[in-house]
Amino acid sequence: MKITYYEESDVLFIRFTDQPVAKSRTVGSNLTVMDVAEDGTPVSLEIINANQRGLNIKALEFSSITDDITASRNAAKREEITPG
Repeated sequence: MKITYYEESDVLFIRFTDQPVAKSRTVGSNLTVMDVAEDGTPVSLEIINANQRGLNIKALEFSSITDDITASRNAAKREEITPG
């Protein structure tokens, strides 16, 4: 995943995958565009006028919750396996 902010044009561009874009869909207002692959998988998201729309780009943070989800699933599996 790659996140790019174009400050001069106030556009936030998020690229999720390197898959080719099959079509673009307008999401919500005319200021957000979702590009999708042939199978419907999201490829990228473009938010036009990002700061003007209230997104605080300078406070952008990244968090990964994969470890938490994996830990929860593993704990649930252990509970299912544990004889009681």
